[in-house]
Amino acid sequence: MSGYEALTAGIKIFALHKPHIEAADDQQMDKIEQDIRSYDEVAKKAFSHLNSVAVLKENPDLKNAETAYAKFMQLTNEVIRLSRMNTNIKSTELSIGKKRLISTQCQVILTTLQNTVQRQGNYSLPRLK
Repeated sequence: MSGYEALTAGIKIFALHKPHIEAADDQQMDKIEQDIRSYDEVAKKAFSHLNSVAVLKENPDLKNAETAYAKFMQLTNEVIRLSRMNTNIKSTELSIGKKRLISTQCQVILTTLQNTVQRQGNYSLPRLK
C-alpha cells in the first residue's frame, strides 16, 4: 500500500460526485455510494499502512494528507446528502413543467386572438414559418 493508492482512491471518489448528483433514482445512488465506500476503504487502508511505517509515523506531510482526506470525505458526504435531496432533478422538472404550462397558455391566447381578429374584420393572419 502506498500514498498513490490513497490518492487514486480519492480521485475515483471525486469522479463519482457528478454521476451521483445526476442520478435520478435511489438505486443508481446506492450503487455509486457503494463504490465510494469501497474506494474510501482502500484509502483508509493505505493511510493505515503508511502510518505503520516507522519512518513515516510522525511525518507532518502524512498527517496533513490524512487531515485533507478527512475533510474531503466530509465534503463528499455533504455532496451525497444534497444529491439525495434531488434538488437538481426537481428544479429541472419544475422548470420544464412550467415552460410547458406557459407555452400551452400562450398558444391558447394566440389562438383566441387570431379567432377574434378574424371574426371582427375577416382578416387572415400571416402564417408563422
